[in-house]
Amino acid sequence: YVNWHHLDHFNGLVLRIHTLREGANGDFGSITIALALLWLLFTAMLVGSWFVIRRMVSNMYRLQHSLQWQAWHDPLTRINNRGALFERAKALAKRCEQQNQPYSVMQMDLDHFKRVNDRFGHQAGDKVLTHAAGLIIRTIRDTDVAGRVGGEEFCVVLPDTGPEQAMAIAERIRERINRREILVKKSQTTRVSVSIGVSSAEESGNYDFEQLQSIADARLYQAKQRGRNQVVGQDEKK
Repeated sequence: YVNWHHLDHFNGLVLRIHTLREGANGDFGSITIALALLWLLFTAMLVGSWFVIRRMVSNMYRLQHSLQWQAWHDPLTRINNRGALFERAKALAKRCEQQNQPYSVMQMDLDHFKRVNDRFGHQAGDKVLTHAAGLIIRTIRDTDVAGRVGGEEFCVVLPDTGPEQAMAIAERIRERINRREILVKKSQTTRVSVSIGVSSAEESGNYDFEQLQSIADARLYQAKQRGRNQVVGQDEKK
């Protein structure tokens, strides 16, 4: 520890070197040590505050991401919910119309789904819905959009896709869902089928998603009336 003072009658300084113990016992040394301790405490508080703020921001970001995900997805099947599907479908319809590209919609419903719930229970029904949603997602392309729009109803939006290609994709979905055995309980399996209606903007030049979904929904019920487990892409001739 070093201190100094000016000489009274000469132009100069006198330096005095002390041990740490001597410096601490002096007034100036005590102040210096106190300031050093305060500085260390302040630095520690700054570092601690930085870590706390960083953690708070990280938690807020994760919470925001989680809430946003929940707002856009069906919690059971983990695909788009009805609101998210409609918003994305309308945006894709607008893009396809502006670029004069084909645009198709599929509406599908699991056949006799109530029987699964009645026979095996609602947990088994949830497994069937999750299984069907997974097969749909694995069958469609990355550019397509799938969503759950009702209890056992799903909708798939197919941008840049004409009627024939949409029918082929729908048939692949129907075939994959129909052929898979689903383990619903220990040593108990079941199998479900799906009816699908398909509509396309090329039929009338109409790119309105809700109208195309309504047409696909009507064709879905035509598939139900014809015996289920099939795809319908045209209206019945009267």
